[in-house]
Parts: sequence; structure tokens; C-alpha cells
Amino acid sequence: MIFKSPHPTLDLPQGEEAVLPRFLLDPAQTSDRSTQPILYPPPSSGKAFTSRPNAKALSLKNMCELAYGIANGLINGKLDQGNQPFEKGDVIAIYSPNQHDYVPIVLAIQMAGGIPALCNPSYKPNELAHQLRMTRARAIFTTADAGLQKPQDKKQPKATTLETPFTRAQEAARLAFEEKGDADTGGFDKLDGEPAVLVFEDDDKKGIRNVLLGTQTKISEEDRKKVSERATALKSTDAAVYCFSSGTSGLPKAVVLTHGNLVSNTIQATFLLYDRMNKAVENGARFSKDGTDGWYDKAQAKGAGKEYRPEKKVQASPAKEGEASKKTSKKGINKLISQFKKGFGAVVEVEKNGTPKASESSASSPSSSPEEKPAPQYLGETGFARIESRPKGEQEFHIDVLPQFHCYGLLVNLVAIHTLTPRIILPRFHLETYLSSIQEHGITFGFVVPPILLALAQHPLVDKYDVSTLWRVASGAASLPDEITNAVGARLGIVCTDGYGMTEMSPIVGMQTVSDVKIAPNTVGVLAPNTEAMVLDHEGKQLGHNEPGELLLRGPQMMHGYLRNEEANEKAFFTDENGQKWLRTGDVVKIDESGYIKITDRLKDVIKSKGFQVSPAELEGILFKDERVKDAAIIGSIDPHDGNELPWAFIVPSQTLPEDEKAKDEIATSILKRVNEQVAGYKKIAGITWLDALPKSDAGKVLKKNLASQK
Repeated sequence: MIFKSPHPTLDLPQGEEAVLPRFLLDPAQTSDRSTQPILYPPPSSGKAFTSRPNAKALSLKNMCELAYGIANGLINGKLDQGNQPFEKGDVIAIYSPNQHDYVPIVLAIQMAGGIPALCNPSYKPNELAHQLRMTRARAIFTTADAGLQKPQDKKQPKATTLETPFTRAQEAARLAFEEKGDADTGGFDKLDGEPAVLVFEDDDKKGIRNVLLGTQTKISEEDRKKVSERATALKSTDAAVYCFSSGTSGLPKAVVLTHGNLVSNTIQATFLLYDRMNKAVENGARFSKDGTDGWYDKAQAKGAGKEYRPEKKVQASPAKEGEASKKTSKKGINKLISQFKKGFGAVVEVEKNGTPKASESSASSPSSSPEEKPAPQYLGETGFARIESRPKGEQEFHIDVLPQFHCYGLLVNLVAIHTLTPRIILPRFHLETYLSSIQEHGITFGFVVPPILLALAQHPLVDKYDVSTLWRVASGAASLPDEITNAVGARLGIVCTDGYGMTEMSPIVGMQTVSDVKIAPNTVGVLAPNTEAMVLDHEGKQLGHNEPGELLLRGPQMMHGYLRNEEANEKAFFTDENGQKWLRTGDVVKIDESGYIKITDRLKDVIKSKGFQVSPAELEGILFKDERVKDAAIIGSIDPHDGNELPWAFIVPSQTLPEDEKAKDEIATSILKRVNEQVAGYKKIAGITWLDALPKSDAGKVLKKNLASQK
């Protein structure tokens, strides 16, 4: 059977109306809210984020002017001093942590007819070079900011030069220009020219603004018309961005998402997030068949009542009662801090007694000491009455740490611009800055991943800040253990909803409402509007309600395909008896009579580490280049603390291993070091299990499900 979304079908924009920059930026000319600040840079005070101290919040009108200016600079050939005109379809790789103007510059590239390729800033030069060759990128937009530095290992020699995304991008540009890719990475040809490398920093001579805008603060009407002509020549079917995914198997691939895909998913996600966003600047009534119903007229703010919100247990100040110190041992804190540092980049310094060390920013805050501020009060009935009675579309303020190069992080920023929902954007998760931002701005909502929830549930630093305005969060990009959501609810009274998506679906497929948490726990909600699903068994037979099988999807947000990879495209899509194309997800699900989706298993050979996809094939390919490895397989090993998967290697050695355990460990350490030096942090192999032989089928396929029990 075909499962349809229980939500109403929306009349979505088509043709030139479904071009992303036009859809998001045109309202700047008509909306009375277009001058309100929307995208806020991180606080430059303290030690966490200081690379752009003069950055200012951007309104929709600011974004529009910036996008026109950058697009004009590209069209006028300023990218490489006029050596080569910027043409429709040219690619610029963005290789940077979050920036408050990241998405406006994505829109600027699109307005010039270009395609942004969104690259992971933790990638090593060889990994980035592969993506540059694959996408044929002409330039790289990056950052000179070294980020938050890890403590120096005294055993390691001190680096003579500080590594930054800028230095890595320069090396990647050189590699992509001088070297052809090898067979293990797709074998893409080297580039015809070395990509230019520019940075987000405003005061840098290679800054994006300095090179493309110069001293020009406002472009002429003639230039504006030229940009508009380039932008209006775009079609909804044109590629809008390249994101990267491993799909259901194999090496990372560039996912081609069109303008129509992203416009559709922005509207679908806004519908699902109706009670968590401000009022959209475009309601869509002019697109409806009867000319009256807008996209969000039938969306309902479900479950905003106390019955769905866990009771908050307010304790006395830890300084008065000592409760926090009794509940959290030094060992427990250090373990938690270690997980943060390894998992999502949180930086929290710890005193010798195990308590968090106050930084300059927290010491200057009036709430930096528990003695100075009582514990936050539970909002209770009064708080919910305030939430339910406040004017819709005026008082939401979000915090954003989702990586913008990730399709999920990109999409929620598109929704924020569409709804003019202000948000403070942090380059990475820094617990103290996260909490102080909630307190300072009265943050109401945030998109999170499990490590952030773990911090909110357990870390004693939370008690130093008033986070009572944060009443909901939504998790995504990784599995969400019930224990974490229950702990956050019990401690802070915050409702956490889950969702489901994938890059190939732009990415939102479904999201829970608050009422779903109570009605259908352990699900990811129902299908987004205009989305359909099939569930197939291993023989390709269509299944019905509550029957587990592989999930297949289709909808206006379904990707165009993978870039320059016909073999992967053939495997990614399924064509039914009516000639309709469906996307294979590789996820095993059950869908009940009400449309709630429960994920039960995974068929795809992809590891979900820290919210990102890791291709076992990529890591296995690196292992096979080591002469000490005869055979190898990578699987995901579950961390019981947060449900995160870590890559784990099973290796058959090419020679007999020594009897001495220390000598054996030295070989394993050497192999791990060799592999992990070549990949981004979230891809690093956590450990090795030695085997005499890998379990295989009669056809020679490694039976990875049999490996888990041998770890």
C-alpha cells in the first residue's frame, strides 16, 4: 500500500516562483518586518568566539543587500580578478563552521547562477580535495579562525604554524589542481585551475566582502538589474546546492538538491514547526487552487498544554544545599566533559575538584554564581498561559548550533529566514556560551543533537543560568535515547521532540509535535505534507500497517540524484509498476494506522557518528592500503551513554601477530593512527578487534551483523 501524509496537501510554488533566493528574499521589499534583526552572530565577549568581533545581526533587508552585492561581485569577475567570468552552474565550495552570514552568502552564490557545495570544515585536505574534484569547484569560502584549541599534548612537538580551515583549504586547492583522484575515491580528474580561497573574516584582505564588494556599500540600479536577470533565469529544476551523503552504501557522494526541492521542504518544515516559529512572511494563499487557503492555515499548534510537559523539579541552590555536588561525582563530571570534547566540540574547563571553572565571561555575569541567583522557576500554568496567549509570530527566539553545511542545519536556517524568526548562531557547541545566550536573549527553542541534551540533563553548569524561557527543543541527525529526553524533562521541564530525515530528502521527512510525544512515543512523527511512502519486504512486496520493511519515499523534496554517479543513482531509486520513482532509504520502519513512523532497524551500510554519516567503505579502503591488513570490515559500535555510533574495525592481519599483548596493542595503535590522521574527527576508528577470518556468505559478502557479537 502507499502511505500518504495525514496532513493536508499544500499547493506549492512552481517554476520561477520556486527559486530559493527569490522565494526568501523578495519579501524584503514588502514585509513590514524586513528591518528586524534575524541572524545574530555569536557573542564576541569571553574566549569562545572572537574571530569576527565587529559582526552585526542581519535583517532580511540586510541579507537582501548582501546577497545582491556578493552576486554582483561574482558576475563582474572579481572572484579571480576578471580572469574568468562567473557563469551559471559554476561551483563555490563553502568550507567553514557556522557563520551568521553563511546562508545569505549561499543565496548570493545562487543569485549569480552558481551552486554552493557545502563541505564539512573538519575534513582533512585530502578529503576536501576529493569533494573539490567531484564538484569542479572554482573557489573555496572558508575561515581563518583556528577555533577553540585543544590542550597541547606535552608528548607532541609544538606546531610551528597554527592549522586553520584556511590553511587546509589552501592545501586542498593545491591537491585538487595538481593530483587526480585515485580509484578508491572515485577517480575524479584534477581541476583545470587552482580554486581561489577567500575567508568570512571582514577585516582580512582575502575576506569575501573585501574581494567581492570592496568599498561598495550599495550597488547601482544597473548592477542590481544585471543580478536580477541572472537570478530570474534560474529554474526550479536547476541545482541549488550540493550536500554530501553516503546514501545507503559506498563512498560519500554529492547530493544534488534543486531550488524546487529546498523551497518545497522549507514550506513543509514550516508547516510542521508551526508552533515553534514566527509567522511566515509569505502564507501561500496566492498559490492555492481556490485562492483562499494558505500553506499554514490548517497547521495547528498541537500540545502546548501542561499535560504534555514534564513536571520540573526545582531544587534549592547547590551552594546552599550541596545537592549538585552530591549527585555528580568528580569521575562522572570528567567522563561527561570527555564525551563532550570527543563528541560535539564542547569546551568546559574543570577545576581540580571536578567543578566547572568560571571563565571571564561567566565571572562578569550577574548569574555566574549560584549564591547570587535562585534556581529558575517552573513556568507552570502561568507560563503556558503566557505562551498560548502571546501574539503568534512575535516572540520566538532560537539558538542554532546545527552545522550549516549539513542539510538539516541549512534547512532550519531557511525556515528561520522564511518566518523571520531571530536566532543566535554559534559556530560550535560551547556549553557556557550556549547557556548564557539562552539567558541573555530569552531563547524559546533550539534544534539539538543528543550530546547537547546530555549536557542539559547532567552538567552542573546549567544550574548557574536561568534557562526557563527554553520550553522546547527538537532533536535530529542521530538516534535519541529515551533516557536523555526523560532526564532533560525531569530536570528542566523541557519537552524534546524527535524527527526523521535524510539529505536525499532535503532533508525533512517527518517531525513530532509535542502531542506526538505523549500519543506515539518512540516514533518520529508522521509524514510531512505532500510526502508519500511505501514499505517493502526483502522480495520487493508492498507491506501494510505495522509490517516492518524498508522505507521508500517520494515527494517534492526528493533529490534530483547524485552528482556524476550513475551507479549510485541506479541503486538509490526504485521504479514502481506505474513508472513512478521512489527513493530507497535503507531504513527499516513500521507505519501504524494513524501514520506514525517507527524506525526499527537499518539496512544501509552507513554509520551515524555524532550526527554525521560515516561510510565504512571509505575507512575500509584506507585500511586495505596498510600492508599489515589482509582483510577488514568496519561496523558501528553503540556508546550506551548517548546512543552514538563509533566506527570499530575488525581486522584479519596479513602476518601472525606477536603473543605479547603490549606488542599487539602497539600494532593496533599504529594502524589506528595511520587511518585516523587521514579523516575528520567523527570518522575516526575507535578500536580494533583482531580476527582469524571475517564471517562471510557463500557469495563472499561480509556478514557484518555477525561481527557485533565478536567485539
